[in-house]
Amino acid sequence: SAINLVIGNNLEKAMVMLNDIVSELSEKYPKLKVLFQYGNPYNLQEKVVNGELDMGFSCYNHKKPQLEYLDFPAYEMVIVLHKDHPMAHLGTEDLHKNLPHIPLKQFENEKFILVKEGTVTGDITREYCSEHGITLDVCIEVYNGSFALASVGCRLGISIFPPDTLDTRIEGVRYIGLDPPLYYKRALYYNKSKYHTAAFRDYVKAVRRLAETNSLFRKL
Repeated sequence: SAINLVIGNNLEKAMVMLNDIVSELSEKYPKLKVLFQYGNPYNLQEKVVNGELDMGFSCYNHKKPQLEYLDFPAYEMVIVLHKDHPMAHLGTEDLHKNLPHIPLKQFENEKFILVKEGTVTGDITREYCSEHGITLDVCIEVYNGSFALASVGCRLGISIFPPDTLDTRIEGVRYIGLDPPLYYKRALYYNKSKYHTAAFRDYVKAVRRLAETNSLFRKL
């Protein structure tokens, strides 16, 4: 009989890896059938908790106690400014080299473009502000980092999001890390109290191997 795996995914870049694993396992399980579902990270976690999905792969804000999380390296959330912005000299062109870290409080008088509430990026930004007693002047709310970047490019304000999540090549901007830093976390997660098939366990094992070798997006 067919072996079904239903996997929720919110990270498009991960599809190469997820499909590679299906290909690898199909030799051992010729009747393996995998269904991928795309969805909001909050909904994916709920569906894994209630058994609608076998596992989920997405960013997340808070861990649910019913789920086991296999974490991948987190992306850093940073302030993104246009290169002509008066505070751009404080930043760096290279996100991964000599990234300066400055308290967000110093930017309270700036106009901000924030990803909207109800998204992981938007919610962790607002929780961070609340935790550190920071009030930002939000002039534009957008759906994701790509829209935020476009607005920064039009000199409409500065933004906070994880640039590593974007596929587009980013030019003409500067980056400043937050002090203390803020991270965008990603994981594969599954319901630890549910019975899992051998194919499921092998799938998780393959993902764990990639997480440990940090080769999640090796083909991209």
